[in-house]
Amino acid sequence: MAREVGLASLGWKVTATDWADPPPPPAWDIAANIHHHVRPGSIILFHDAGSPGTHAQTVAALKLVLDDFQRRHLKTAYL
Repeated sequence: MAREVGLASLGWKVTATDWADPPPPPAWDIAANIHHHVRPGSIILFHDAGSPGTHAQTVAALKLVLDDFQRRHLKTAYL
């Protein structure tokens, strides 16, 4: 259906696991999961909803992930 209207269908490859039942996992745990599973070309799924307080861990993890990508010479893109 997406192709019929000129869009691409994408699937994620790595989940941030930031959606886990309260309390949310700590930022370093989210970042470590991504570090171990991401490869060039991976699409990472982050969540921006859920139980109160989950956003802070996701935002903190994103900073760690971006720092890790820079050290590993991985590039980011927005979809």
